[in-house]
Amino acid sequence: MKDLRKLVFRVSVSGFVLFMVLRGVDFPSLLNSVRGAKVWALGASFVCILANYVFSSYRWQALAEVKGIKKSLGEFVRLYFIGAFFNNFLPTSVGGDVVKAYKLAGTTDKKVDAVSSVFMERLTGVLVLALISWGGFLYYFWPRSVLVSLGLLAAGVVGIGLSPRLAKLHPLLQKFYNSVISYRSERAVLLKAIWTSFIVQAFAITTQYLVLVALGIEVSYLYCLFVIPIITVASMAPLSINGLGIQDGLYVFFFERAGVLPTEVLAASFVYHTLRLASSLVGGFLYLLEK
Repeated sequence: MKDLRKLVFRVSVSGFVLFMVLRGVDFPSLLNSVRGAKVWALGASFVCILANYVFSSYRWQALAEVKGIKKSLGEFVRLYFIGAFFNNFLPTSVGGDVVKAYKLAGTTDKKVDAVSSVFMERLTGVLVLALISWGGFLYYFWPRSVLVSLGLLAAGVVGIGLSPRLAKLHPLLQKFYNSVISYRSERAVLLKAIWTSFIVQAFAITTQYLVLVALGIEVSYLYCLFVIPIITVASMAPLSINGLGIQDGLYVFFFERAGVLPTEVLAASFVYHTLRLASSLVGGFLYLLEK
């Protein structure tokens, strides 16, 4: 019942934000923007999404392999696509990680290590994403961004300090904590995960930039380099379904400041939603093949 209430809350948030964003939108103009999209740019954007998934899977494979979980890259890619498919139905844009962890754990006796590998794959990506977005945050929201940054840093320090105590609440939590902490001695694989994360985020940013290009929206790549990571990080908050509504509202907020009309921005956001959904259907097909 509690999970149902959370789901209803997140669907409500997505619906409310979408309603607020879509009020007064000229839908015929929005549809015209989509109809006139450059096919080559949309195709290139779709390829970038697929490349993003492959490099993310490579990062995950490296983090799992150091724990003794040895699978082919193709297997990790398969599980990654399935996780992306379930992201469309589970809360936040990281709900599919639960599916990935569950499925990998089902193939090995190192179940806690399987879960920690998924956690570290996501964590290294988020840290790099946060680092990139922090640069844009400081640039566009100075000096308020300094206070926010200090607050987040303090929260992070408190979280790190409390984690050993929280781990003692349950034996499984302790095992998970020990598995994650043991990565500190695996500097080579952490370095690989970090540089791979930069490649992954480059594909993610380029994906959305190409959508803007496809719709004829003139915004510099440098601006996208700063603001898209901020949008992505915010969309991960457990307030909506796969960032729906949150992403759209932030698209309008940031790109309006670059001189783009709200209708054009929303068209770009909806196209990006559609491309992600289309790419994730590969995961749905792979999931059906398991039955």
